[in-house]
Amino acid sequence: ILNSTYGRFALHGGMKVLKEYDYSDGFYEILNDDELMYKDMNFSGSNSVNYAIPIFITANSRILLYNLFEEVQKIGGDILYTDTDSCYFTLTNNVEKDIKKIEKHFPVNNFLGSYSLEIYKAMDIYNVKGYILYDFDSNVKSVCKGIPKDKRFEFLTTGKTNYNKPVKLRSALRSIDDVPANFWYDLFVKRQGEYTKRKKIPATSAGKIGSFYNTVPVNLA
Repeated sequence: ILNSTYGRFALHGGMKVLKEYDYSDGFYEILNDDELMYKDMNFSGSNSVNYAIPIFITANSRILLYNLFEEVQKIGGDILYTDTDSCYFTLTNNVEKDIKKIEKHFPVNNFLGSYSLEIYKAMDIYNVKGYILYDFDSNVKSVCKGIPKDKRFEFLTTGKTNYNKPVKLRSALRSIDDVPANFWYDLFVKRQGEYTKRKKIPATSAGKIGSFYNTVPVNLA
């Protein structure tokens, strides 16, 4: 819930002044400050923007993730990939013991703001928000922002794909060519540029050296 809603409060608005705050002022006083709020009157309903909320959530997330990095490296694991709300890392050969150590500091349950744990056999990283996970039952999970689920594996492994996409209402209203809303068109997409966040190394998890890549793990030492 936190991950899916914090972006709503950080949408581009008409705010021109952003105050610098000291948290001694009180968190709720910051939330209720009109100079951090913006409401777009061109659309019905509430489109309020409050930058304090997403800033607080993402800042807290970074702290939690950094603490997780330290615990993983204490047990001898490596950090492979991390995002705002997730972290992929390796464990030692004593998997059950490692998991117990991790869960001691980061409880896994269904409560709001808690952690979930997923275990995979291998991972191939292609780009930011673009990777493939392989579980122990030979199932494949492809993650790629902006690409339909049934096209993600093709896009990640070949660098290109095509699919049908509708014109959204907001895009139609902004169009200078009078493109109607919900008009479906065929879109061809190709991966642009190279992954430069970290050094890429060949991966053998899929048995295709040179076609799949991992990255050098993060080391906090």
